[in-house]
Amino acid sequence: MAAPHTRVAAVFLEARSLGDDRRAQFLDQACVANATLRAEVEELLGWDRTRAPFDTPIDIRWDAVHTGADGPPVPTRIGPYDIVNVLGTGGMGTVYRARQSNPARDVALKVMRPGLTTPSLARRFAIEADALGRLQHAGIAQIYEAGTADDGHGPQPFFAMELVEGDVLTRYAERQRLDTRARLELLAKIARAVHHAHQKGVVHRDLKPSNILVTAAGEPKILDFGVARVTDADVEAVTRQTDAGQLIGTLPYMSPEQVAGTPDAIDIRSDVYALGVIGYELLVGVLPIDIRGKPLPEAARTIQEDVPTRLSSVARTYRGDIDTIIAKALEKERQRRYQSADELADDVERFLKHETISARPPTLGYQAAVFARRHKGLVAGLAGVVIALAGGTVTSTALYLKAEDQRIEAELKRGEAETARAAEERARNAADAARVEAERQSKIAQSVNRYLTHDLIASVSPSSNPTMREVVEAAAASLDERFPDDPAIEGSVRAAIGRTFKRLGDYEKAEQHLRASVDGLIASLGPEHLETVLAMNNLGLLYVNQRRHTEAKALLEPAVEVAERDLPADHPEMPTLLMNLGAAYSGLGEFAEAMPVLERALELVLALFGEDSVETSRAMANLASAAGRAGDRDRARELFEKCLAIDRSLFGDDHSETITDLNNLGGFYLDEGDYDRARPMLEEAVARGRRVFGDRHPLQLRMRGNLASMYSELGEDARAVAIYEELVEISRDSLGPDAAMTHSLMNNLAGTYADLDRHDEAEAAYVAVLESRRRTLGEDHVQTLLSANNLGAHYRKQGDLDRAEPLLTNASAGFEQRLGPDHRRTLSAKSNLGALLADRGRYDEAASLLSGLLPPTLEAWPADHWYPALVRARLGVALTGQRRFKDAKRELLQAHDILDAALGTDHDRTVQCRGHIVSLYETWGQPDAAAQWRERGSAPR
Repeated sequence: MAAPHTRVAAVFLEARSLGDDRRAQFLDQACVANATLRAEVEELLGWDRTRAPFDTPIDIRWDAVHTGADGPPVPTRIGPYDIVNVLGTGGMGTVYRARQSNPARDVALKVMRPGLTTPSLARRFAIEADALGRLQHAGIAQIYEAGTADDGHGPQPFFAMELVEGDVLTRYAERQRLDTRARLELLAKIARAVHHAHQKGVVHRDLKPSNILVTAAGEPKILDFGVARVTDADVEAVTRQTDAGQLIGTLPYMSPEQVAGTPDAIDIRSDVYALGVIGYELLVGVLPIDIRGKPLPEAARTIQEDVPTRLSSVARTYRGDIDTIIAKALEKERQRRYQSADELADDVERFLKHETISARPPTLGYQAAVFARRHKGLVAGLAGVVIALAGGTVTSTALYLKAEDQRIEAELKRGEAETARAAEERARNAADAARVEAERQSKIAQSVNRYLTHDLIASVSPSSNPTMREVVEAAAASLDERFPDDPAIEGSVRAAIGRTFKRLGDYEKAEQHLRASVDGLIASLGPEHLETVLAMNNLGLLYVNQRRHTEAKALLEPAVEVAERDLPADHPEMPTLLMNLGAAYSGLGEFAEAMPVLERALELVLALFGEDSVETSRAMANLASAAGRAGDRDRARELFEKCLAIDRSLFGDDHSETITDLNNLGGFYLDEGDYDRARPMLEEAVARGRRVFGDRHPLQLRMRGNLASMYSELGEDARAVAIYEELVEISRDSLGPDAAMTHSLMNNLAGTYADLDRHDEAEAAYVAVLESRRRTLGEDHVQTLLSANNLGAHYRKQGDLDRAEPLLTNASAGFEQRLGPDHRRTLSAKSNLGALLADRGRYDEAASLLSGLLPPTLEAWPADHWYPALVRARLGVALTGQRRFKDAKRELLQAHDILDAALGTDHDRTVQCRGHIVSLYETWGQPDAAAQWRERGSAPR
């Protein structure tokens, strides 16, 4: 660390006055055991021998006098500096913009007024200026040179300094509309720069916003560092040019010890006080102590005695750590302030990192609050745990008691025909049971509260940087031993922990805890207890998310049956149970069962929560998904659009609900072939999802899969393959090779391989998915039928009709049986089968099948979608085979127009349709027409 520059100056001045023969002996005595002091003094002595004497003034040239309308004449040159213009004037002198020729640069030239210096002050000025010139920090405007000039009215000390182009600190913050974080980041940078100077033994003593400029790049620069000390500005700023009742200068930023006029008490902590004032003004736009309009003595007394107004009193948003940081910097007593500018910067940066600040004792409650604030995203995710455990028990108790009240009332009504005594006895028994349950719930709440305090929050240090997964895993590790005598409490806790793992996308651990929760609650409370039913609902929802719809249905049907019998009609869990059961039905293709259940769930949610609620949005999303799959596309679109509007208004753009809505609506438009709407939505969903979920969360995998599907539809197959290959690897690793997500992604990857003529890879992927689905889901499952249809279509395109036909036949029959004759999947499978029949030359069968498909296909898809056009093209091929050329021409030309408009002239499907038209005209005996269409291009990409 550098020696204090006041000591350096004193030793230098004394050594400078001595001869060479006495100087070495003097330095031995003055710098004993202080090598740093001696080195700095000897450096100054060397500098002093090579420079012109400071007290030899340089010339000021007036040979082309600039004059201002209201100001004094401006010289054209001061020593080696050409004067460009005046940057500012003040009580101490004038600052010019000047140009130096060697080295070539513009500088700020600060020239003191004549008469303010004495020979001894001039010498001190030179020594101090050189010390200041050695400050090397990005946040401090460097001093290049110091000297004196003389215009005939006496010596004028000057500084040549780095010219900083920027705006005054507070004005910059307002013009740029900086938020709190950006303002605090500026304050920390300024404090770091001040600390650098303090380490060199330099105290500013005149810190204020006007002495800090912020560059266009947003970097602060402190001006005049140490100049206030050199010119004794502590006294002069208070007294010079001060009339009665008027205050100018830097008084509002001075520490109490500065205002008291006790120079020995002024140290680096005085600058810390000024930084506190600057930070206060930077954040709220006013000063902590209002001395406007006060006479000088009263203003000085106010600064020394009055307590600054708390920052949070001006703006409540600064309650807490920011308030504490600024208050500590503004302490009246120096020993109670931050002891360095570095300490202040450390605390500001700790706050910005959501860490514990040093300005307050780290009590348990405070550390917990810091933990929560530091990990807003983590705590938001854990909110489900805390609410379910702490608040959920209270809610469950109240709802249980309400249910018991209803039972008591029913008992009394049923007992009207009996004796009053018997009815009252039953009522008392029911009331006793309710009180027992309430006591049990209270015990759960107390146990959960201890668990939250001692396990969940205390599992990690608040000063560390844990992930949500680490916090939950650390707390869950103790569950086996935490509640050995109360499996009901353990079951409740495991349910909440399982839901949190589900939010994290770790379905394996989620299932582990949710399954244990159901088993524990069934064993301890029975299968029909409310908590058991809710645990079954949680596990059922997980199975729905995993597309294990058969298992979900097996859990949720009995849970809903119990809930409908025992729960009040307005119980908030009722619509959730119904939604999950409806989603299970929908996943199984049982739309006749799904739609009424989901419609009822939406009705209940609207009655309970109103239209603008997250619960309503979720109910609408479930119903929209089922409606779309059932073929009611208009209803699906309307509901998806409402979901997005509701969640955007409730949560903004970066919430998981809004991102999910974007993906759902974008996926809907993708299915409709409306790529202009689908693309921006899907790309936005993926970009926002990456920030919120990361790349491995199942929802992010699904969203990126939708985006890749869209790229494939648009012919960007290479881009789609790259995404699919990455997603398959992630899904296999995190969810397993037999997971529904892995199946879906592999299926789409196979289709894209086929589009790129990578047929062996496509076949291998299709076969792997079909075998896995047959093994895990069964032969008749909708997803298994989908894989059979895809593999059959692939074999057909490769000309392997013998292997294709049984797959397509079985898929068509299976879909019709499971989903109905007019479902999109049924229509698609039958269309593939019709194309195969035409390939085999069985044109009559193909034409009959495809002509019957066309009307329901036009109902299931928009008329301008490419899929109905594909069916028309296939029908045209069959009609050509029947030699019904006019009918074939009608279908093929109409198909081509739609494909060209929907997919583009060069898309595979459009090109293939032109090939069918060429074949039509050749078979028809119209070679000229065939040649015209052949010239338009009939070779697929």
